Formats: sequence, structure tokens, C-alpha cells
Amino acid sequence: MNYTTRAPDGKPERRRPPFDRRLQPGRAGDYIRHALHEIYPGDHLVLCCRVSGHMQNRNGNLADQETNLRRKANRLGAEVVGVVGHVGSGTDPYWVGRAVAIAEKHEAKLYAETTDRFVRHPAYHSKDNPNAQARESELRDLAWWADGVVLTTDLDPNASPWESRSYQRKRGQRFKGNRGGRPKMIDSQRGLLDAVLRLWRTLP
Repeated sequence: MNYTTRAPDGKPERRRPPFDRRLQPGRAGDYIRHALHEIYPGDHLVLCCRVSGHMQNRNGNLADQETNLRRKANRLGAEVVGVVGHVGSGTDPYWVGRAVAIAEKHEAKLYAETTDRFVRHPAYHSKDNPNAQARESELRDLAWWADGVVLTTDLDPNASPWESRSYQRKRGQRFKGNRGGRPKMIDSQRGLLDAVLRLWRTLP
């Protein structure tokens, strides 16, 4: 489709493609490989874990990712030689360079849970635009930082946003012992409630 128009002087003028075209995802599978078909016994891995905000980190999401990937690597017979965690936006994969430096020393591959742990579309928003996926430009930028080091994901790199969210939600529930529904009362809250009830019973 031609996205050019004519300027007032009659010369061709480039025009931005429609917004939905600019949201079109790239072919992640051309840049990232599925661990099921790429990681073999004896391989060295550098785990790449990322969360968007500090609250997610305080909730243990980075640690959960690392534990999950370590277990998966063990099942595949691979050896973890390094872990790189990052708290920040996925739109700029510069931080992957730290993992690449470790991987090059150990002839290792980079291993993340899903494609969006490596890189995301700049227009992504968890509420307003949750289905935006990395475009070819973001994926090429990721490949530049990888500098030839193999990138792998536990979930198929071409998985849909819904599949990625489902994967991450189930992992979070599994490692936090939360199966959905109402949140559990922590010990400190339970102790405070017991103290209040004892005090209430002593009142006339």
C-alpha cells in the first residue's frame, strides 16, 4: 500500500502509515528462538529477568522469574552461568548488553520467559494498549544489543500478548501460592486482629 501524497508544490510527500499499521508486530521468531528447540543438555545460559516497576520488584516478581527459569533450565539439562535482572521499561533493550557480556565469556545463550521480557513496543500500556507487541524496529534493536548471542524464550517467541500474560500470571500464582480469589491474611494482620478481638472481649 502506498502511503505517499502530493505536497503543494506537486512533489511526492511521505506520510506516516495509519496508527494500527504502526502497531503491527514484528516476527519475533526471526530473532528469538523457542527454548524447547534451542536449549540442549550441557548448554550454558544467562537468565534475563525484567519487570517494569519497583513495586513489581518488591513483590518478588524478579525473583519468581529467576526461580522459574532456573527450574526450566535444570529440566532441560542446561547450566545457568549468570543472571541479569532489570527494573524498567521494555522499550529499550540496552540492559541486555550486560547479559551479553556474561554470555560471551561462557559461550552461553540468553534465556527469558517471554519475548516481552526482552523488548516491548513503545506504545505498550498495561491498561490502554496491552496488546501492543514489539515491531521489527524494536526486534532489530534487540538483535543489535545481542550482537550474535542466541536469544531464547521459554514460551514460544511468537506467542500472543494474551498467552504471555497468562504464562506470567500462572507463574506468579504458582510461586506465591496464590490460586486466585481473595488474598490470604498475612501473619502480622492475623495477630493484630486477634489482639483487637481480645481487647474487645475485655470491654464491659
